[in-house]
Amino acid sequence: MERRITRTKGKRYCTVEIGLRDGCLYITGENGCIVTPVRARRLAIEYWQTYFEEDSNFIHEMNERCGTHFRSARSAAKYVTRQNGEYHGLDATEVDGQVFLMQSCGCIHESIAKWFPEVKKLIPWHLNQLRAGCEHQEKLGWGKGFTVALTKHTLTAAQREVIQADLDRKYQDKIEKLFKTRWADILNSDFAAYHAIKAAFNKDHVTVYDMESLRMAHVVGGYNRNDISKKVEAWLKDELRKENPPEVFDHAVYEDSIGAPCPSCGTLYGHQWIKRELPEEIVNLAHTVLTNDVPCGCISCVNMTDGHKGEHLPNGREDINGTAISS
Repeated sequence: MERRITRTKGKRYCTVEIGLRDGCLYITGENGCIVTPVRARRLAIEYWQTYFEEDSNFIHEMNERCGTHFRSARSAAKYVTRQNGEYHGLDATEVDGQVFLMQSCGCIHESIAKWFPEVKKLIPWHLNQLRAGCEHQEKLGWGKGFTVALTKHTLTAAQREVIQADLDRKYQDKIEKLFKTRWADILNSDFAAYHAIKAAFNKDHVTVYDMESLRMAHVVGGYNRNDISKKVEAWLKDELRKENPPEVFDHAVYEDSIGAPCPSCGTLYGHQWIKRELPEEIVNLAHTVLTNDVPCGCISCVNMTDGHKGEHLPNGREDINGTAISS
């Protein structure tokens, strides 16, 4: 379900586009000024004239490409608008003898809230399926410009659990990487194999059979573990853990909150997109705005004691001064 509405006031306009799909809400828009076609054509020519005046090589390049012989920036600008459209270079749309020149677009939520008060409550739920944090983190104001500092003394139970799990994972990865390197040394070196078996079994003498049995643990086509290899493997991992004790969390600073665990649920801020389900109130309001079943609450409805005099046009435009404009 989608709807696009444009409202005008004097020589200004604002458009809002609202969509609700599969529980996901988006609100974008554009605003700008309204001029006559004559004015728009003049602005387009001025735009290209300025472009050519900035570097005379631009005219030379166009002459070579198009087979023209222009010398002045203004004559070259007129040629561009004749060939590519009278409003070429402008974000312009002509409707009913008026030209709407877009000056800004996208998430212009401040302007949308001003021009469309009935949409204001929906704006905080824009792109509810693409949230960087959980609802607890949003309430705390986490996000861009908010630095989170944690110490071992300030961690909550949820934060401690998440941080420790991450440390454990990284530590396990580190041990596994070290193990692969050392294990390869043992398999490829008689000296390393001799001392590994001697230490693992705590015995004074190591036979050639022991060393060959250990090497049989690594055969073509797979990993053939035997009693000797299991014993040496366990010993080696214990040694690696003794040589490389696990890291203990002391403190951390998270710029812009990125990676900081939520104190309530442990969610890592900014590590994945999180969908926030729309409250029933917001869903109902969105349907109302999209279907326009009730008075819109627009600027004129708020400011005029006698209510909104203009006709509401689905996916159309309306003059907030009270004059309906056809789509």
